[in-house]
Amino acid sequence: MEVPYRHDLIQDSCVNKKVDKFNRIIRKHIKVHKNAKVLKVSLDRKAFTKHGQHMNEMGKEMIAKKKK
Repeated sequence: MEVPYRHDLIQDSCVNKKVDKFNRIIRKHIKVHKNAKVLKVSLDRKAFTKHGQHMNEMGKEMIAKKKK
C-alpha cells in the first residue's frame, strides 16, 4: 500500500513531497515482483480524522474494500 498524504499539511509541503518520492520508490521496487502489487491510496480529506494525519473508520473501510 502506498503511503497516504498528510492532510494536516498543505499539499505542497516537504512532507507530502517526500511521500510522493517514497511511493515512487515503492512502485519501482515492487515492479520486478510478479506476485506483488502496490495498492494506490488516493483518499479524500473526509477519510481522515479531524487533525488529518490518521485514517478514520470510513477511510480504513475504503482501503479494505479497494481492489487493484
